[in-house]
Amino acid sequence: MTNSSGQVPEEPGAPRPHHGAHGSPPPGPGPYGPHGPYGPAGPYGGPPPGGVPPYGFGPLAPQPGIIPLRPLVLPEIYAGVVNLLRANPQAVLAPAAIIAAITTFIAGVVQYALVRQVPGNLPTEVTDPESLRTMLNWFSVVLLGQLLAAMVAFAGGTVYTGVLSPVLGRSVLGGRMSLGEAWRATGPRVAELLGLAVVELLLFVLPAGALLGATLLLGSSGLPSGQVAAGTLLLLLLGLAYLAYVLFLVARLAVTAPALALEGLGVTGALRRSWRLVQGGSWRVLGIVVLTNLIAGLLGSVVLVLFRPFEAIEGIGTAVSFVGAAVSTAITYALQAGVTGVLYTDRRMRAEGFDTALRTAAEQNERLGWVPATVDDLWRTGPAGGAGRG
Repeated sequence: MTNSSGQVPEEPGAPRPHHGAHGSPPPGPGPYGPHGPYGPAGPYGGPPPGGVPPYGFGPLAPQPGIIPLRPLVLPEIYAGVVNLLRANPQAVLAPAAIIAAITTFIAGVVQYALVRQVPGNLPTEVTDPESLRTMLNWFSVVLLGQLLAAMVAFAGGTVYTGVLSPVLGRSVLGGRMSLGEAWRATGPRVAELLGLAVVELLLFVLPAGALLGATLLLGSSGLPSGQVAAGTLLLLLLGLAYLAYVLFLVARLAVTAPALALEGLGVTGALRRSWRLVQGGSWRVLGIVVLTNLIAGLLGSVVLVLFRPFEAIEGIGTAVSFVGAAVSTAITYALQAGVTGVLYTDRRMRAEGFDTALRTAAEQNERLGWVPATVDDLWRTGPAGGAGRG
């Protein structure tokens, strides 16, 4: 039976298609194209051109989004970050630029305030105890300023990683997230992300403070030279132990921010979650994190060098220096946060078989012809789903 417009009316109570957060699904075949996320050969398809599946993982895995839905190798992790930027440029770059500008400004103010405490006329050489004391004070202030700037940058990077994580989570399945959606997803969690950064900084800094205090105490103790030498050797051994402790924590706490943002965990819950996910893969995770930091540092240095010739221009030198530092920091944030998010996904696939859940969701999205916003809930499932907020 048809109505006056020639259409078949809906029966009362008939199910309606789910349209997610943005109303109607997109027209046409959807974001996957006419063959869905897997191409014409289906979810496991034939081998790629040349007949050999990539990286020896067996069947060609589906890739509806930025990464293939299986455990990843190193090039795929970095390719995933590039794909994330291409798929969501505004949601990736805008928060990075904003947070980088804020942290660069705070760090600059802190360093300026500290440097003003040091006499302007520094001795060119150490000729007496007074000149030595002045040089040591200057060095201590500069070192403290650098440390505080690094702590501010770490806090900003933690917040940015949390903001980026929902964007990355949806992009894994081929969806996109606007800047407003990303903020609505993580804006209420900014305080918890800052709390997470503070807790992690304390875990790193408190042992270092104790070691520094012991060093200062030894230097002013007035002990005989033999005891001072023995104490110095002990402090060197403790320093090496501290370095091992830092590297161990860097690996085990590598994916805390994505766990907090995507799984709805609290601070202690995110710490425990990262610890469990990385277990069994600590060396690999540490290597990827260290390599990423080296690459990010190199890219940031290149940006600073590009801005340096314009810093000498009178009247705008300070502004150019600030912009250069902010751009350098934003690039660093984007790379580090992207790798952290992809690495978190990889650890879930390796430790929990999460790629099975992702493939199932991708097949459902293929039947829908688009990616609904409800895929965000998938990240809360599994062993950590519904975990308490610690």
